[in-house]
Amino acid sequence: MYSRHHYHGRDFLGTRLRRYNETHRSTGVGSRQFSSMRLYRIVGHPFSIDKKFTIYENGNEQYLVRGGRLFGGINNLILEDRLGTPLISIQKESGHFLHPTYQLLSNDGREIARIRQSPGGLNFEIDTVYGPHDITILSREPKYFSIWNAHHQNIGSWKGTGAELAANQDQPFMLALLVVIHHLIPSPPSNIH
Repeated sequence: MYSRHHYHGRDFLGTRLRRYNETHRSTGVGSRQFSSMRLYRIVGHPFSIDKKFTIYENGNEQYLVRGGRLFGGINNLILEDRLGTPLISIQKESGHFLHPTYQLLSNDGREIARIRQSPGGLNFEIDTVYGPHDITILSREPKYFSIWNAHHQNIGSWKGTGAELAANQDQPFMLALLVVIHHLIPSPPSNIH
Protein backbone atom coordinates (compact mmCIF):
# COMPACT_ATOMS: atom_id res chain seq x y z
CA MET A 1 0.00 0.00 0.00
CA TYR A 2 1.31 3.43 -0.93
CA SER A 3 1.46 6.23 1.59
CA ARG A 4 0.28 9.68 0.55
CA HIS A 5 3.54 11.06 1.90
CA HIS A 6 5.69 8.99 -0.46
CA TYR A 7 3.59 9.03 -3.61
CA HIS A 8 1.58 11.95 -4.88
CA GLY A 9 0.76 10.65 -8.33
CA ARG A 10 1.29 13.13 -11.13
CA ASP A 11 2.24 15.96 -8.71
CA PHE A 12 5.21 13.96 -7.43
CA LEU A 13 6.75 13.58 -10.87
CA GLY A 14 5.75 17.07 -11.96
CA THR A 15 7.33 18.66 -8.89
CA ARG A 16 10.45 16.59 -9.33
CA LEU A 17 10.76 17.56 -13.00
CA ARG A 18 10.02 21.22 -12.25
CA ARG A 19 12.69 21.31 -9.51
CA TYR A 20 15.21 19.76 -11.89
CA ASN A 21 14.42 22.29 -14.59
CA GLU A 22 14.63 25.21 -12.15
CA THR A 23 18.03 24.17 -10.82
CA HIS A 24 19.45 23.21 -14.21
CA ARG A 25 18.04 26.08 -16.24
CA SER A 26 20.45 27.59 -18.73
CA THR A 27 20.17 31.03 -20.31
CA GLY A 28 22.82 30.41 -22.93
CA VAL A 29 26.00 28.56 -23.68
CA GLY A 30 28.25 28.60 -20.63
CA SER A 31 25.90 30.73 -18.54
CA ARG A 32 23.75 29.88 -15.56
CA GLN A 33 20.85 31.63 -13.90
CA PHE A 34 19.77 31.18 -10.31
CA SER A 35 16.43 29.45 -9.87
CA SER A 36 15.44 31.38 -6.76
CA MET A 37 14.79 34.99 -7.70
CA ARG A 38 13.23 37.80 -5.66
CA LEU A 39 10.94 40.23 -7.48
CA TYR A 40 10.73 43.94 -6.72
CA ARG A 41 8.49 46.69 -8.09
CA ILE A 42 10.30 50.02 -8.38
CA VAL A 43 8.20 53.18 -8.34
CA GLY A 44 9.89 56.43 -9.36
CA HIS A 45 9.01 59.84 -7.92
CA PRO A 46 10.51 62.22 -10.52
CA PHE A 47 8.99 65.40 -9.08
CA SER A 48 9.72 64.74 -5.42
CA ILE A 49 12.39 66.90 -3.81
CA ASP A 50 13.50 64.18 -1.39
CA LYS A 51 12.18 60.77 -2.46
CA LYS A 52 13.41 59.27 -5.77
CA PHE A 53 12.31 55.61 -5.73
CA THR A 54 10.23 53.37 -3.52
CA ILE A 55 11.06 49.68 -3.83
CA TYR A 56 8.34 47.13 -3.02
CA GLU A 57 8.56 43.38 -2.53
CA ASN A 58 5.29 41.43 -2.44
CA GLY A 59 3.37 44.71 -2.19
CA ASN A 60 5.26 45.85 0.93
CA GLU A 61 7.65 48.79 0.99
CA GLN A 62 11.15 47.40 1.58
CA TYR A 63 13.55 50.16 0.54
CA LEU A 64 13.52 53.85 -0.23
CA VAL A 65 16.01 55.76 -2.36
CA ARG A 66 16.16 59.39 -1.31
CA GLY A 67 18.36 62.47 -1.40
CA GLY A 68 20.00 64.24 -4.28
CA ARG A 69 18.41 67.23 -5.95
CA LEU A 70 15.28 67.67 -8.04
CA PHE A 71 16.35 66.84 -11.63
CA GLY A 72 19.91 66.51 -10.29
CA GLY A 73 20.61 62.93 -11.30
CA ILE A 74 21.54 60.26 -8.79
CA ASN A 75 24.56 61.83 -7.08
CA ASN A 76 24.27 61.73 -3.27
CA LEU A 77 21.31 59.35 -3.25
CA ILE A 78 20.94 57.04 -0.26
CA LEU A 79 19.29 53.62 -0.23
CA GLU A 80 17.47 53.11 3.09
CA ASP A 81 15.59 50.18 4.52
CA ARG A 82 11.91 50.57 5.43
CA LEU A 83 12.86 51.82 8.92
CA GLY A 84 14.92 54.69 7.50
CA THR A 85 18.34 53.17 8.22
CA PRO A 86 20.86 54.29 5.56
CA LEU A 87 22.44 51.26 3.87
CA ILE A 88 24.24 52.44 0.72
CA SER A 89 25.03 55.85 -0.73
CA ILE A 90 25.65 56.68 -4.38
CA GLN A 91 28.43 59.19 -5.11
CA LYS A 92 29.57 60.58 -8.45
CA GLU A 93 33.27 61.27 -8.87
CA SER A 94 33.90 64.81 -10.07
CA GLY A 95 35.61 65.61 -13.35
CA HIS A 96 34.14 62.84 -15.51
CA PHE A 97 31.60 64.34 -17.90
CA LEU A 98 31.90 62.11 -20.98
CA HIS A 99 32.20 58.84 -19.09
CA PRO A 100 31.04 59.31 -15.49
CA THR A 101 32.17 57.13 -12.61
CA TYR A 102 29.95 56.34 -9.65
CA GLN A 103 30.80 54.77 -6.32
CA LEU A 104 28.56 52.75 -4.05
CA LEU A 105 29.56 53.34 -0.43
CA SER A 106 28.45 51.26 2.55
CA ASN A 107 26.91 53.00 5.56
CA ASP A 108 30.38 53.11 7.20
CA GLY A 109 31.91 54.87 4.15
CA ARG A 110 33.73 51.93 2.54
CA GLU A 111 33.64 51.71 -1.25
CA ILE A 112 31.80 48.53 -2.25
CA ALA A 113 31.52 49.21 -5.99
CA ARG A 114 32.84 51.47 -8.73
CA ILE A 115 30.80 51.83 -11.93
CA ARG A 116 32.53 53.48 -14.89
CA GLN A 117 30.63 54.26 -18.09
CA SER A 118 32.37 54.06 -21.47
CA PRO A 119 32.36 57.12 -23.76
CA GLY A 120 29.73 55.46 -26.00
CA GLY A 121 27.41 55.08 -23.03
CA LEU A 122 26.46 51.44 -23.59
CA ASN A 123 29.41 49.67 -21.94
CA PHE A 124 30.32 49.68 -18.28
CA GLU A 125 33.26 48.65 -16.16
CA ILE A 126 31.89 47.43 -12.83
CA ASP A 127 34.30 46.51 -10.04
CA THR A 128 32.77 45.40 -6.75
CA VAL A 129 33.85 43.77 -3.50
CA TYR A 130 32.14 40.66 -4.93
CA GLY A 131 34.26 40.70 -8.10
CA PRO A 132 33.71 42.19 -11.55
CA HIS A 133 30.21 42.36 -13.04
CA ASP A 134 29.00 42.66 -16.63
CA ILE A 135 25.87 44.22 -18.10
CA THR A 136 23.79 43.03 -21.03
CA ILE A 137 21.45 45.74 -22.34
CA LEU A 138 18.44 44.15 -24.02
CA SER A 139 16.38 47.30 -24.59
CA ARG A 140 16.95 51.01 -24.07
CA GLU A 141 13.27 51.99 -24.15
CA PRO A 142 11.82 50.69 -21.94
CA LYS A 143 15.06 50.01 -20.12
CA TYR A 144 15.70 46.30 -19.78
CA PHE A 145 19.11 44.92 -18.81
CA SER A 146 20.74 42.04 -16.94
CA ILE A 147 23.71 41.88 -14.57
CA TRP A 148 26.15 38.96 -14.69
CA ASN A 149 28.75 38.07 -12.07
CA ALA A 150 32.32 36.88 -12.69
CA HIS A 151 31.06 33.27 -12.95
CA HIS A 152 28.76 34.24 -15.88
CA GLN A 153 25.64 33.81 -13.74
CA ASN A 154 22.66 36.10 -14.29
CA ILE A 155 22.22 37.59 -10.81
CA GLY A 156 19.78 40.39 -11.54
CA SER A 157 17.81 42.34 -14.10
CA TRP A 158 15.71 45.47 -14.50
CA LYS A 159 12.59 45.09 -16.65
CA GLY A 160 10.45 48.19 -17.08
CA THR A 161 9.30 49.03 -13.55
CA GLY A 162 10.58 45.94 -11.80
CA ALA A 163 13.72 44.18 -10.74
CA GLU A 164 14.50 40.51 -10.40
CA LEU A 165 17.44 39.52 -8.17
CA ALA A 166 18.99 36.21 -7.25
CA ALA A 167 17.91 35.46 -3.68
CA ASN A 168 21.45 34.64 -2.56
CA GLN A 169 22.79 38.12 -3.50
CA ASP A 170 23.16 41.18 -1.27
CA GLN A 171 19.75 42.71 -2.07
CA PRO A 172 20.41 46.38 -1.08
CA PHE A 173 23.74 46.34 -2.93
CA MET A 174 22.18 44.89 -6.08
CA LEU A 175 19.26 47.35 -5.98
CA ALA A 176 21.65 50.32 -5.66
CA LEU A 177 23.71 48.93 -8.56
CA LEU A 178 20.53 48.61 -10.66
CA VAL A 179 19.56 52.23 -9.90
CA VAL A 180 22.98 53.49 -11.09
CA ILE A 181 22.96 51.41 -14.29
CA HIS A 182 19.35 52.39 -15.04
CA HIS A 183 20.32 56.05 -14.73
CA LEU A 184 23.41 55.69 -16.93
CA ILE A 185 21.83 53.84 -19.87
CA PRO A 186 21.06 56.53 -22.44
CA SER A 187 17.65 56.73 -24.04
CA PRO A 188 17.57 55.80 -27.72
CA PRO A 189 17.79 58.67 -30.20
CA SER A 190 14.39 60.08 -31.10
CA ASN A 191 13.14 59.82 -34.67
CA ILE A 192 11.80 63.35 -34.94
CA HIS A 193 11.91 64.58 -38.55
